[in-house]
Amino acid sequence: RLEVAEPHDVPVNERVDVEIDAEERSAVVFVVPEAIVDQGGERAVFVANGDRAERRVVETGLTDDRRVEIRSGLSPGDLVITQGQIGLSDGARISAAISR
Repeated sequence: RLEVAEPHDVPVNERVDVEIDAEERSAVVFVVPEAIVDQGGERAVFVANGDRAERRVVETGLTDDRRVEIRSGLSPGDLVITQGQIGLSDGARISAAISR
């Protein structure tokens, strides 16, 4: 879907040139939206740290319906808990089933 800041009438089948100004990022961490827990005005996720859940406050960035960019609070490779994290407490004992 394209939204035009200054719309113009363009005849049907007329050629148009479009420039897309995009930001390039590397080493970006994404999580599914369901992993984000809002608690006390903070956004957090839980990661599996051995047999314990560890709560991590995160700063989020770009979001769509399938993923949320994590700008800080997680590192690539962290095992993010995506099911059963609602009501989980920091340091709670867990058993994890890893799916990729």
